[in-house]
Amino acid sequence: MQTLSKVSIYNFKSCRNLEDVEFADFTPLVGYNNAGKSNVLAALQWVLKKSVLPESAFFDPASAVRVEARITGLTQKIIDNLGTTHKPKIEPFVKDGVVEIQREQPRPGGSASDIKLKVRDLSKPAGDAAAWKENPSGIDNAISALFPEPISIAAMDDAGKDIGKFETGSTIGKLIAKLMTAMKETQGKEIARRLDELRKLLDAEGDERAIELENFDRKANGIVAEFFPGVEVRVHVPAPELTTMFKAGTIKVYETNGAGPVDPNGRDVSSLGHGAQRAIQMALIRQLAESAEASKGGRTLLLIDEPELYMHPQAVAKVRSALRKLSSGPYQVIFTTHSPLMIGRDEIGAVLVLCKNDANGTTKRKRLAQAIAALEKEAQAQLDELFSVEGAGQVLFSDRVILAEGKTERELVPDLFEALYGAPPADHRIGFVALDGSGNTAKCLKVLGQMGIPTRAVVDLDYAFRGAVSSKVLDVNDEDIAACKALCPAIADAMGVALGDDGFFSKHKRRECFEILAADVTAEKYISSLHTKLKDKDIWLWTKGAIEPHVGLTSKDYKAWHAMRKALQQKKLGAVADSTGVEACLRWLAGE
Repeated sequence: MQTLSKVSIYNFKSCRNLEDVEFADFTPLVGYNNAGKSNVLAALQWVLKKSVLPESAFFDPASAVRVEARITGLTQKIIDNLGTTHKPKIEPFVKDGVVEIQREQPRPGGSASDIKLKVRDLSKPAGDAAAWKENPSGIDNAISALFPEPISIAAMDDAGKDIGKFETGSTIGKLIAKLMTAMKETQGKEIARRLDELRKLLDAEGDERAIELENFDRKANGIVAEFFPGVEVRVHVPAPELTTMFKAGTIKVYETNGAGPVDPNGRDVSSLGHGAQRAIQMALIRQLAESAEASKGGRTLLLIDEPELYMHPQAVAKVRSALRKLSSGPYQVIFTTHSPLMIGRDEIGAVLVLCKNDANGTTKRKRLAQAIAALEKEAQAQLDELFSVEGAGQVLFSDRVILAEGKTERELVPDLFEALYGAPPADHRIGFVALDGSGNTAKCLKVLGQMGIPTRAVVDLDYAFRGAVSSKVLDVNDEDIAACKALCPAIADAMGVALGDDGFFSKHKRRECFEILAADVTAEKYISSLHTKLKDKDIWLWTKGAIEPHVGLTSKDYKAWHAMRKALQQKKLGAVADSTGVEACLRWLAGE
């Protein structure tokens, strides 16, 4: 099946120089608002279906807009199915199932003839400007045969209008056009016969005109003859053409109780809520896609901006499933989303994360498929944790990520962050992922690092002696670890606890013992050194043992957390015991 597999976008809206963007059969585009996701969809539509771009579509109006696209998967059968008209136009440019095209508009406005479509001679080396052949005869139509006009649904489109009013580009308009074509083929003669009967009955020249029309004509002409002898009039009621009739088509909605409609009259779509309208719109888009003719060799590109908009979470999951199913057939599905429910675990690899900065406009992160392929065997559990519904929402929709294992961190770090910056991490595009144990820290950092997402973690003191060693973040023979270990027997004896096989405290009273170790004057310099070493590895070590002593909590329960939240609202970071240390941690986590 042919696939629009790679696109480079130059000078189009926010996409100043967005190169080698890869697409699969099913590709979710994620990123913050205004990152350029919708602009990528618009560029995909333009490269396949030309239109004259206004100045607002140019990143720099003094330069040309150019979009290059690679189409792969062109088997000989697909090429043969193009027929004698299109096959000879495109076949010379296909090599190993690949064809590359480039559409360019030199300046804003102008005419459609100014827009050039080029095809690359793949026998010539990459980067050779002479390899691009400008406007080969019939190539535009041949590309349209491979990829018919994309179905594009914008997030801010009026769903009620899209499915309730006939327009050439609306969903209902496209569906009705397909219905009309099908009915012409199967019912054409019968429709023509019945319309002819109407013409005979209503037309001014009809030979079986209605008696009411004949009577009207006779009376009217008796009066007309008094004023204008030699002139007569006839009422003419033109019978509708099939096209005109279908243009009045719309969708009626009927509430049912299982036995049939509750209201036999039905309602207009516009009378429903936004969620119901969007759900019906998605259903009709699926119907439109499924009704497309795959036998002619074409593949429809389905471009949807935020398909989950206004929809209930359960309905969102159904939409994702439906779109996924469509992508396994003659439809390539590319959509933007702000919902982790639109991305299943098996689809994480296809996600394209977009970002934006003032200098370069829209940019992309490393494709998740590449990051996951490199780590799937060694970090499967961490991948599952990061890309659970909750984790994916934080990872995929953030510019930075904070990892934390402790319950108090989960509860209070967002509040501490807001006390310092006046807004929670999410407002600064920072995601917060709660890990199931600090032992996952190093591998999660590695996974997110492979994805190109700046990530930092917060850990308790015991991580330096156990998790950091087992994950080889710190050497097992580290001198600072050894120095701290030498202090543990005395503390264990005083607390009446046993030491583990590694020479550190076992589970019983472990937190209290590590806090005593952290408070030991002798241990202070060793712990400070470990803090520096781990900080260089993007891991913040609480030097007082855990977050609680730094914040000033003696317990970690909802009552203590609630009291601290109230104190933070009133006193900001002045409410915490170690305001200097906590502020330093927060600023470091924020990337300052």
